[in-house]
Amino acid sequence: MKRDEIIRMAREAGWNGIYSQPLMSIRMQEEDFLRFAALVVAAERQRIVNLLMEQHEMAKDIHNYWKVAAEWVQVGTDEEICK
Repeated sequence: MKRDEIIRMAREAGWNGIYSQPLMSIRMQEEDFLRFAALVVAAERQRIVNLLMEQHEMAKDIHNYWKVAAEWVQVGTDEEICK
């Protein structure tokens, strides 16, 4: 995942900036952090599903393993990380 994608997701989750002053604490509300984590998990899950489906397309008519793996990855929900 690229730095710009992580920054975009952090902003989408409600984090308004990164502070560069020494010893300055960065406060992020717990719900903002969980929303950010859920966005990262969803993006990574989708990236993995896309990779698995590419493998599935290359293995056409040989076996179905890559597609089954992609479906298993999709089964997880983003709320799992909030438990």
